[in-house]
Amino acid sequence: MADDKNMHAGHRQRLLHLADKVRLKNLTNIQQVELFLFYIFPRGDVNPLAHKLLDKFGNFYNIITADKEEIISVPGIGKAAALKIVTFLQLFDLFASNALGEKVDLTYYGDLCDYAENLLRLNPVEELHILALNAKNELVRDECLARGSFRYVSIPVRVITSFLISTNCPTYILIHNHPGGVCNPSDYDIKGTEYMKDVLTIHSVQLSDHLIVASDGIYSINKKQVLRLYKPENKNKAI
Repeated sequence: MADDKNMHAGHRQRLLHLADKVRLKNLTNIQQVELFLFYIFPRGDVNPLAHKLLDKFGNFYNIITADKEEIISVPGIGKAAALKIVTFLQLFDLFASNALGEKVDLTYYGDLCDYAENLLRLNPVEELHILALNAKNELVRDECLARGSFRYVSIPVRVITSFLISTNCPTYILIHNHPGGVCNPSDYDIKGTEYMKDVLTIHSVQLSDHLIVASDGIYSINKKQVLRLYKPENKNKAI
């Protein structure tokens, strides 16, 4: 038993040193997931779990964006471990938010598109965010108003009002995503934007725009045009 513990401890140290030497992206898929699982399971051999997770989800991205119940269905993954895994993406968002700092200048659409892309392009779940901008068009706060299948009219007005009062800004921007879809707005998106405009107008503040982020690009409802177009992957490209 003691030999097994020493062997696993030695393996962890070797893998950590290898990642430090060659960088994480140069490890194999199994090694990458193993290294991630070190932080979920402080002790023991996580190699079998890494194989099970990859067999089910295919890659690291699919693992950390999977539904909690799907993760729990993997033998060896309990509720506590599943919660740690699904929380990882939130930690990454926190890192990105802190890295950007509080004074992100969103005066120009190029910078706004960069922010929207980093925020939601790779998010597998639909989210609606509201951004509060001060008089200098600097980002004061980013709040997620809804996640998953949502209806604009179902977002409690008191929640929006509380956000407006707490930020006390003159301008606000909405951003939401169409995971795996196109960025063109639906009738529902347009009606939802008008609804949100009405709510903000009551408080004498402006809804500057509503951006939709999808796999094909970023659309501005205010400008009624695609602001950023992503090139589709050309799988038949000649070498």
